[in-house]
Amino acid sequence: MQTILLQCVSTIQLCSFWYQIDLDKYYILGVKKEKEGDVEVKSIKQEYHDLLVECLKNITPAVHKNLVDEKPELNKYYNNNASKMFNTNPWIYPIPLVIAPLNVPRVATDFHLVSSTPTINIPLERKTPFIYRIDGANMLPEQRIEATSGYRLIPEIDPLTKCKGTLIHHYNSINISLPERNNVTIRIFGIYPKSISKLSFVKDKTLQEQECVEESMFCLPPSFKSNSKSFKACKFDKMLIGRFAEEFYLGPNGAISGFTYLKPYMNVNTISFNVCQVSKGPDHASKRGCIKFIELIISDVSA
Repeated sequence: MQTILLQCVSTIQLCSFWYQIDLDKYYILGVKKEKEGDVEVKSIKQEYHDLLVECLKNITPAVHKNLVDEKPELNKYYNNNASKMFNTNPWIYPIPLVIAPLNVPRVATDFHLVSSTPTINIPLERKTPFIYRIDGANMLPEQRIEATSGYRLIPEIDPLTKCKGTLIHHYNSINISLPERNNVTIRIFGIYPKSISKLSFVKDKTLQEQECVEESMFCLPPSFKSNSKSFKACKFDKMLIGRFAEEFYLGPNGAISGFTYLKPYMNVNTISFNVCQVSKGPDHASKRGCIKFIELIISDVSA
């Protein structure tokens, strides 16, 4: 991982000063294959991204094994640097990344304490375009169901995303408010068990489905700690507490995780966003998708 981190720093420097050091622009921008017989040239940003994905693919199972073997000290370098490499990846973040404060909605412990969908106000003091990350834990789970159970199982923060996230076997919602009209593309970073492959959401008043992962990025499976409210958890959620979650999420190369991109919202200043997984058959602990965060790629309407 040290080598990958050094390459990340080098890639950022080359992308910033390629003109001054007289590098060929195709080395920086790449060349797309437009017709049969053309040669595709990957940009230096994409080359680094592919290398990082391969690195995480190889290292994540070992990091998880260290946790299972109760040897967390062996993960020190991963814990300290994984999020740095992730957040400075110039292929995923070619424009500035702004991270919203963590603001977990109140848990509806009974029907008298249900909450309305929270609204997050996007700061546009800075110049667009930029990317705004919202922790999945800032979204509000379906209140009728939460009030019936009286608790909410919230994942722990992981070293790669530095987010808690939210379970999506029920709908989660958040309202987004922008101070002026902009074009917004929403992308979702999630971790999913083997039984979940699609997300469901409402856009333009129609129910739509989309693949959970369009761009892989390997991450540890969600972890959950026992607390004083765990006794209220249903039997399936109790199976996720401690070390039991791993068997439902882990594939041969770590958890099934990564990004999916929704179609852009054009010329909007408000978005009512709600999302759920698509699952079949009866409820079970093996059907608990986790959205770690959503990101808004915000640009001017003229872009």
